[in-house]
Amino acid sequence: MMLNLSLFALFFLTSIFTVASPGVGVFFALTTAVNYGLRASLFAVAGTVVGTVVMATAASSALGLVIAASPAAFNEVKMLGAAFMTYLGIRFLCAKTVNIQALSQSSAKIYFCLS
Repeated sequence: MMLNLSLFALFFLTSIFTVASPGVGVFFALTTAVNYGLRASLFAVAGTVVGTVVMATAASSALGLVIAASPAAFNEVKMLGAAFMTYLGIRFLCAKTVNIQALSQSSAKIYFCLS
């Protein structure tokens, strides 16, 4: 079985643009770094990577086939995801406000760690 180079090149370019474009994971890591520091941000990045691997595994496994074959199953997974995102949004809105002085101190820590 030979590798189709034109399809691989297209996959490679798509992967580069996907990784290079800022998305929810990038904004989550930046927000975590500003609010909690560099160490917490590294955990946020690791969590995002694990989530991406789980999603890719589920999409390429039998779960992906079941969802593709059954619109009802796809709708259920979609609604569960929407409910979870709503829950996270409500938790975020009900969270305590950020202390500006602590925020400036954590920003200074990040600046000195990266320079």
